[in-house]
Amino acid sequence: MAYKISKVRAFDKKVADAPGEMAKALAPITAGRLNLLGVWGWTEGKSATIRICMQRVTPKQLSIINEAGFTEVPGTVVSIQCDNKPGVAQTIGAATGEADASMEAFTGLAIGKQGATLAFFDDDKAADKAIKAVKGSEKKVSSAKKKSEKKKSAAKKKAAKKKA
Repeated sequence: MAYKISKVRAFDKKVADAPGEMAKALAPITAGRLNLLGVWGWTEGKSATIRICMQRVTPKQLSIINEAGFTEVPGTVVSIQCDNKPGVAQTIGAATGEADASMEAFTGLAIGKQGATLAFFDDDKAADKAIKAVKGSEKKVSSAKKKSEKKKSAAKKKAAKKKA
């Protein structure tokens, strides 16, 4: 699978660090039938932050998000969907660094054969440089996999010759 790259929007909400607060915060999002790309949270002392991400946000959806107390995260967020294989995160990070596009945050998750990454940048300029670089890095992961497969194949042939 080629990388599927898109800019997305992220929103945060501060809540008390207490059981059930995330469910309460997300109730209006669920009632509004918003389809989230991702949701996660973290604690900071006695409070917690809930972050949600969406790919396409209509004005009606934005109204629901804002009424639920979420505010848009400054900067630009990039979603990268890809195959789950060794070296993908490192390749994305290296390509972004080589393009001199500094990330504010990076998170990834793999389920089965699919992987997804969210990269947070200060602005569109940095995000655009990273997108261009990451698109060019897809070949590096594919060629690294082919080299690894060739080495495994050669090792198997060598082992088979020793047995014979």
